[in-house]
Amino acid sequence: MTPQQFVEKWSASTLTERQGAQSHFIDLCRMLGVDAPGDQGANTDSYTFEKGLTKSGGGSGWADVWKRGCFGWEYKNRGENLADALKQLKLYNERPAWLDHAHRDLDRAVAAAYGWTDWGAGLPDDVILERLFKLNQERAGRPPASGSRAPR
Repeated sequence: MTPQQFVEKWSASTLTERQGAQSHFIDLCRMLGVDAPGDQGANTDSYTFEKGLTKSGGGSGWADVWKRGCFGWEYKNRGENLADALKQLKLYNERPAWLDHAHRDLDRAVAAAYGWTDWGAGLPDDVILERLFKLNQERAGRPPASGSRAPR
């Protein structure tokens, strides 16, 4: 499908979100030359229409199109507020508060185990990576060469 064909087909569409979302997305994929959900090679569990998902604040919902680790896509009827679609998608993508707290607790425990008394949220990632690199080199029996840095 060419961009012109796509525009001609969809610009005058009177289909509702429910009626046209999947066809529209498949045509968009054809125009872009990429797999659509359900195409050969597309994993239906990780790339699908109407993916049931848990919302970060609790409850559940359905993403119109979902490709795990890549994107969620939410359709709305013509004239509806697209900010609502974005808000809905963010509920599926945002890290829940309990997970943030668990990561923070784990980071504190790791820092304490390594004896990093200066650890805190302000410790730059580069410093943390350098320290971890050095520890791993030492534990592997290969002290880091003078001036060596962690790979990026």
